[in-house]
Amino acid sequence: MFSSDPEVAKRQMLASGIRARVWCRPLRQSIRRECGACAGQRAGASSRRSSLLHAAVQAPLAPLLISRFRPPLFRHPLGSTAVLPHFYALCSLKSTDRLDLLAQWHEPVDDPSAGAPTDRKQQDLPFHLKITEARDYTASLDALPDHAPPEPGRPERIEVNSQRVDLTARKRHEFNDTRYRRIEYRLVGTTRHREYLPAPLPVPAGETRTADDNGMTVEGSSAVTWVKNSAPPVAPQVLYVVPTFGWTRTLADDGTQRSWRRGGGLRVYLDRPWNTTGYGEMLAVVLPPLGFAGDPNKEPGALPYKHAITQWGSDPIWSSTPISGVGPKPRDFPLARFAPDPSGSWLPRDAPKTEADQAPGPFGTLPLPLPGRTASEFFEIAPHDVFFDDERQLWYADIEIDMGRAYWPFVRLALARFQPTSLDGAHLSDVVLADVMQLTAHRWLTVRPEKTGRVRNVTVYGFGYDDSAGAKEARNGPHSVLTGPVPLRAEPAPISATSVLEVFLEQLDPSLGEDFGWHRIATGTPARPGAPAASKASSKPAPAELQRLSPEERLETARLVKARDFATALSGGALEQLFVTPRLWDGKVTLPAASEGVRLRIAVEEYEEYPIDRESDPADGEDPSSPLRTRTGRRLVFVEHVELT
Repeated sequence: MFSSDPEVAKRQMLASGIRARVWCRPLRQSIRRECGACAGQRAGASSRRSSLLHAAVQAPLAPLLISRFRPPLFRHPLGSTAVLPHFYALCSLKSTDRLDLLAQWHEPVDDPSAGAPTDRKQQDLPFHLKITEARDYTASLDALPDHAPPEPGRPERIEVNSQRVDLTARKRHEFNDTRYRRIEYRLVGTTRHREYLPAPLPVPAGETRTADDNGMTVEGSSAVTWVKNSAPPVAPQVLYVVPTFGWTRTLADDGTQRSWRRGGGLRVYLDRPWNTTGYGEMLAVVLPPLGFAGDPNKEPGALPYKHAITQWGSDPIWSSTPISGVGPKPRDFPLARFAPDPSGSWLPRDAPKTEADQAPGPFGTLPLPLPGRTASEFFEIAPHDVFFDDERQLWYADIEIDMGRAYWPFVRLALARFQPTSLDGAHLSDVVLADVMQLTAHRWLTVRPEKTGRVRNVTVYGFGYDDSAGAKEARNGPHSVLTGPVPLRAEPAPISATSVLEVFLEQLDPSLGEDFGWHRIATGTPARPGAPAASKASSKPAPAELQRLSPEERLETARLVKARDFATALSGGALEQLFVTPRLWDGKVTLPAASEGVRLRIAVEEYEEYPIDRESDPADGEDPSSPLRTRTGRRLVFVEHVELT
């Protein structure tokens, strides 16, 4: 290392003999004058020949920067395990000899034998680049494989993996698998004058150098890109599906208590491993192509849709608003996610938060093809986030379906593993069909106190049914498709044509505890005793209090529901007004006069009624071979308890 004083440095360089390092223009000029003086001395008997290297530097002068990645950052063909990073980089060509491309990324590890899923950090040196000047290149099909050409007209900017046909040099980053990765690339440059400098060398203040190269390299900042998954994922292993309920309860300033039992939910449990294609893997509900209204059991042609799409249908036992279409549409899935979510709430517990930085833009190009189907077939999907259940040690996805006004319809989900960041043709796995499930109906409950303080107005909202097969049988008698009407020895049991709601008041006996201490002390009085509950919103005009929302209020309530801020949407009573659901029960509950110091609650129960067989009793003289009598059976479909404040 030479002195920063030009005169001292000049003497040091001349004394060093062969080569010298020059720091500035005045110093170079003084050396030229000194060399001129030496020229006269070289005529003598003893002289020393000196060679000067101008602008020799300890490390590359310009900071290294990957200016931008350019498409395609591609794997080719489909199923390839390597990528060709295509990018521009800024560097000093005159002071840089070589660039090393460094990479680091994270990979999910899901080994069932090792407990919960974990994260693994990976690092690699994919390749290095030899830096030369533009005159070293000749346009040809056998371009130097270890060189990176400068960008035309930009001598300080190189293009790595140029797509020009006359420069066929390619630098590959080999992964040995086809997974998706979010990668941080950075460049490390080595000085062109390394061989001329002694070691070790000090690092100037304010500069970053690698410790393993004696301060002769400089490291650039990181640049992020996304390597796409290049092979279709394996099919998910669906273990079982269970119905789910979402409960929201609010208490208003005036004492009004509201409750919403959100229906239409299903939880799909999945076997391990998950994230086999990298972070961000989702469970997609595969749906019919938009506009398809044919028979999925027969169309199209030799490959009907019945084994590839989600289908739904109304429950034939209940007469309610029919379900629309062959299957739901993407907009019918409130929990589906079609674009990156920077919050990272979908990430596994041990995943780094940087993985929430997904490739910008919507997921894929919807609709998408399926493996094994014809190239002309494209399907809609509804992608859902997948989470890990620590208790069950399984993965699961929560799926909600907007079923409109239908009452407990059936649905059979067609599910596929989905990697959003994939090459065309590699987004979806093969389809797996889940069990047929029923979607639970929504129910809204409002308990509003009157001014007297002892009376509570109770209203239950929701879509129900107008009639049922059991009610028709009770009216007309049982009917056999083989023999026609079936005679009975007694009158059939009465079956309600609509669901039956029971509202009553309960009081707690503290000595028996919370589980067994509640007992019924009064029954609610309906506003119109004996009147059937409405099941279709179109069957009656909406009540007056359900017509007060302004257009702005309706938009705001809809926004709250979409944002899943259910408490705010429910608290003001706007939710039942937004959906304009009919009243299933409306009446009053009167509290006892001496209610101070006791705990009271209102219980609401909803039942479906249907006929069930009752065996003949020989003790009553009945013939065991005679047609069976019937009695009324019930199924509990909704229950809620509202403890009074």
